[in-house]
Amino acid sequence: PVSLVKAVISQELLHDGEAFSDVFAEFDDEPLGAASVAQVHRAVLTEAYGGGEVAVKVQRPAIESKLMGDVAAIKALAKSVRGVDVIPA
Repeated sequence: PVSLVKAVISQELLHDGEAFSDVFAEFDDEPLGAASVAQVHRAVLTEAYGGGEVAVKVQRPAIESKLMGDVAAIKALAKSVRGVDVIPA
């Protein structure tokens, strides 16, 4: 949900005492693109930040630990098939 996306941005990007609306004049609720690791939203900065249109990529919370688990599983699988001929000669 966009409320979680804005919470992540507020926690990771904004300075102490700065509000979301201090940085973003516009922020699209619907992502331009989304994947398992992150999603991207279109936004427009306030004049204080140059007023330009930007793409804001937001990493999903707690994704690093999930990715590390996936990497461990792939390593274990690779280790178990090491030396096995996959394609018969």
